[in-house]
Amino acid sequence: MSEQSPPAVFTRLEEVCRAHKPRLIFPEGNDPRVRAAAERAAAAGLAQPILLGSDLGQAATGVSHFSPEVSPHFQAYSEAFHQLRKHKGVDLPGAAEAMRNPLVFAAMAVRQGDADGTIGGAVNATADSVRAALQVIGTAPDQSMVSSFFLMQLPPPQN
Repeated sequence: MSEQSPPAVFTRLEEVCRAHKPRLIFPEGNDPRVRAAAERAAAAGLAQPILLGSDLGQAATGVSHFSPEVSPHFQAYSEAFHQLRKHKGVDLPGAAEAMRNPLVFAAMAVRQGDADGTIGGAVNATADSVRAALQVIGTAPDQSMVSSFFLMQLPPPQN
């Protein structure tokens, strides 16, 4: 059986990623599948992965990792979240608690320009990932509708 080429959309995505090497933050870094995906992305030169999690041990070459609580950005992100959500009754201690949630921390890293994107959904429900992004990043000023999608490349069938 011959090896099939990936669909054009995947080839184009790989080209763009190799050219730009985006800083992608993975809020579900404790999951072995997520860790393996981040390591593959780094090894293939597709991204600069950042894993969020605790007790992740030694990271592969090209992969950063830490727990939100020990990030040098934790306090600044907490203060930014407080400013962003105080109209909803979020006080500073509540903002710090929110920053302990890796989905919220990852979204704030994108908002603050410390990451180019976040990838989640292997462990958390899509609704939780989208909620964090909406609360922290929001929509573009001229947009009110939110949509999401995913692409999946399946392995070739095994006989």
